[in-house]
Amino acid sequence: RPPPGGAAGAGGQPNAAKSKWSFKPAPAKDVPDFDALHEAFFRRLQSARESRPVTTVQEFRLHEKGEREREEMKRRVQADIHHDSNNLPENRWPFASTRAKVNPTPPPVF
Repeated sequence: RPPPGGAAGAGGQPNAAKSKWSFKPAPAKDVPDFDALHEAFFRRLQSARESRPVTTVQEFRLHEKGEREREEMKRRVQADIHHDSNNLPENRWPFASTRAKVNPTPPPVF
């Protein structure tokens, strides 16, 4: 007994439209000549190599900075330390004010 709604129609005959294949393969193509393609690519590569300038060696230091960069970094760090010493609030207990220098006041005259 055929399953309901299967390939067989109401009269028990297979459906002619469903029996045709929907996939149609592309026509066969000629196999390319890989040796000739490789030689042509190699010739283009060689001509490109000849026209390209040669790389010159340059000194490179990954973790070292020049004298000017070091001096600039040192100056910025010193300025940051000075700024923090005057503007940051004091974290220790007896001190409640900022870290700025306090000018002494003269004792009262009696």
